[in-house]
Amino acid sequence: MYYTTSTYETVAHGETDINVWRKVVPEEAVLHDFLMDGLLALSAFHFASQNPNLQWQYTEIGIQYQSSGLQKYRYALERVTGDNSAALFAFSMIINVLALALPNVYPGSTASSHAEGLMSMLDLVRGVGLMYHDNEMRSIASRRADFSGLFQSVYRDTQDFTLREDVVHALQKLRERADSIAEFVGSEQKRAYTAGISSLEEAFKRTCAARHIGSAIAWPATMHDEELLKLYKDNDPMAQFIFLHYGVLLLYAQDRWWGKVTGIKLVEHLSSALHNIDPAWMNWTQWARDIANSDFGR
Repeated sequence: MYYTTSTYETVAHGETDINVWRKVVPEEAVLHDFLMDGLLALSAFHFASQNPNLQWQYTEIGIQYQSSGLQKYRYALERVTGDNSAALFAFSMIINVLALALPNVYPGSTASSHAEGLMSMLDLVRGVGLMYHDNEMRSIASRRADFSGLFQSVYRDTQDFTLREDVVHALQKLRERADSIAEFVGSEQKRAYTAGISSLEEAFKRTCAARHIGSAIAWPATMHDEELLKLYKDNDPMAQFIFLHYGVLLLYAQDRWWGKVTGIKLVEHLSSALHNIDPAWMNWTQWARDIANSDFGR
């Protein structure tokens, strides 16, 4: 009941997909237990965020539903059919929101908690196989017209879209830093840096062009190459610097209960980690730290 009267609005982005989250996804959840568990987990976290006196209780309830849903989702992924593919895709979107939501609702969360939430998302991306690749999305959209609203804004053509000047400059500096480090690392790492920055730039464009944060939260899952994710998990400084810019992208989610401080805390945590490695990183992280304290994304 809480989902259908309140929570659905907090994951929708506008007229194109609000009816999908309000009506189509719950109807699909009736047929697939893993998706129902995902909606109940999301609703429990949302309720916890709105009711501080019940925060502990409903956060724990949400974690239980999330764990149950993931177990059933893994089983369903091994048996993908035309009947469950749309439900699998909807759940894969919910997983990312849940990973960002938990540190925002769990009492006592710290800046590192948001980095750990991101880490759990990356584990899911690699270990469960989230269905965010273009061909899979378009295939589902072609088979299920009632799900088409989830794709329309995300896949807006960005060829002629120009990012704001400071973002363009920041991404240019990001590439310069990667190039300066590339001579000290192997070719595979260099390629991972380059591919990650290019895909992050596309995520910035899609998010800014459509004002749709689906591309922002989905960026780790849209990378076809897992090498950058592995490097980030291994605390590689350049990978951390790229993900620091992902923290800036997540500022577009700060008006949502499930992402209200995630971008800020991720920038804060990764900046600190890099500064501890070498104070020279402070000059490179300055833009992200300044932008995290501004109205960017609002």
